[in-house]
Amino acid sequence: MDKPLADSAGRLRRVHQRLHDILPRLEGARNKIRPADCEEVIFELFRIENAVFYDDLCKQYAGRKDETAMLRALREGLNPLKVMVLAFLDDKRANGRPLADELRLRIKLEEDYLIPMLKGVADRYLTSNKEL
Repeated sequence: MDKPLADSAGRLRRVHQRLHDILPRLEGARNKIRPADCEEVIFELFRIENAVFYDDLCKQYAGRKDETAMLRALREGLNPLKVMVLAFLDDKRANGRPLADELRLRIKLEEDYLIPMLKGVADRYLTSNKEL
């Protein structure tokens, strides 16, 4: 196996193991998940996922003025969790919400959207990569 392929396979195995480590915490203790866990795994999954996933993400954000910038940032490797949170907060800031409200909205966004998204992507990833 050539080196780039071996590196990719090793990274896939490490991400796969991290998902197995994190999934039990996703089930019942959402408040105990460290943001770094979500960021690390989401970042790796976004690097691994194919263009179809990006197209789905693009459709989810259809009509947002910053859609193209978000997609470009994701493709260039900026942490997707931060891209989504920043886009969400920028949208709220443009509507004149105070910072305290923005922070509450960020926490709610993580609980209602990002953690379930991570679980859905992780479940799909684990189902399609059982041989790892």
